[in-house]
Amino acid sequence: MNKQRKMEGLLILNKRSLKVLSSQFNQCTIFIRRLYSVEKQSVFNKNSNDAAKEKTIKVAIIGAPNAGKSSFINTITNHRICPTSRKVHTTLTRSANIYNKANTQMILFDTPGLTTVNENKKYKLNDEYIRACNSSIENADLIAVIHDVSNSYTRNVLHPTILEALVTNKTVPSILIMNKIDMIRAKRILLDLVRILTEGTLTCKQREYLPWKGREEKFLADMKRPVKYKNVKSAGWAYFSEVFMVSALSGDGVKRVANYISEQSREKPWEYPEYQFTDQRAEDLIINNVRAALLDFLPQEIPYHLQCEMELFEVEKNRINAYVNIHAKNERIEKVISGFDIKRLKQISEVVASNIIELYNSNVSIVLNVVPKHKSFKKPTFDTKPRQNKPLQ
Repeated sequence: MNKQRKMEGLLILNKRSLKVLSSQFNQCTIFIRRLYSVEKQSVFNKNSNDAAKEKTIKVAIIGAPNAGKSSFINTITNHRICPTSRKVHTTLTRSANIYNKANTQMILFDTPGLTTVNENKKYKLNDEYIRACNSSIENADLIAVIHDVSNSYTRNVLHPTILEALVTNKTVPSILIMNKIDMIRAKRILLDLVRILTEGTLTCKQREYLPWKGREEKFLADMKRPVKYKNVKSAGWAYFSEVFMVSALSGDGVKRVANYISEQSREKPWEYPEYQFTDQRAEDLIINNVRAALLDFLPQEIPYHLQCEMELFEVEKNRINAYVNIHAKNERIEKVISGFDIKRLKQISEVVASNIIELYNSNVSIVLNVVPKHKSFKKPTFDTKPRQNKPLQ
């Protein structure tokens, strides 16, 4: 009886503390509304006497653009945390995504696709985009390279920037994840790719030399120059600790990767609470999902020149209301975005709302509004210079 009363008192205290927190951080932390139910389960399921030691591991998910990094994280966490689309450069910023398995917390860093100098100029990528991947690798305990094996033009070689990152961070363990294996019919090709991409070996113990040993400086200098990706010769990395063949879309082989990552974790306190699944704010998740939907629904290069802005965001009881402005260059692009009778805009808002509902398990209302630049609101300017009174005639 005493234990039960203590449990009930603890739950009441948690519920009161949640009300105080939700009043202070109403807009920034929606997941607080899910905290009470999660804590209620954890209090009854955990036994303080048999509590296992907490383990943590940080994994940097890197790869070429559109290799399937975000899809892999969504599959392994069983949440649509990272927005995905069929076009390249959907992910522009780094994000930490949390997956808890038993007493192990895996922090998966979703990074933008690694690009060459020519690609940075073509897509007008800023310095923050380039530094996002480097900062993830510096803080990671393990590097997971996602490689697209469905592209026959690039599957025989690792991206030059990936090789540069592996050479620069030789002390960090790395694994190779060959993605999109469901697109290949002849499985013999996969075995040949493993041999090519690992330089004929899987572990550094089986090989006495590095392909870049003695000329690391020259190799890094060559990587800084503009390189055409298709003309690069076949090159792999001989120091992968393990190779996995997965399909992030269907989920084949992803469980093996999760088990391996969990085995590499170390005893360390969790950095994030049990209920949190990402370090992104709800507003940022909505904006990123809107941008990803625009990439899927709009043709050619139009979505890359659009800017999304959150005008209104509020949480009422168990409902999320968001009002997003999409800034277009002119009226022609505005009509392309809206579609006939605004049907396309409604489809985009429905796709985004379904993703957010799945994440937060609450009602969501998202309104999209296309605003051409010439119709955007401009603040009035006032003349602050003192006026001279004209003499009376």
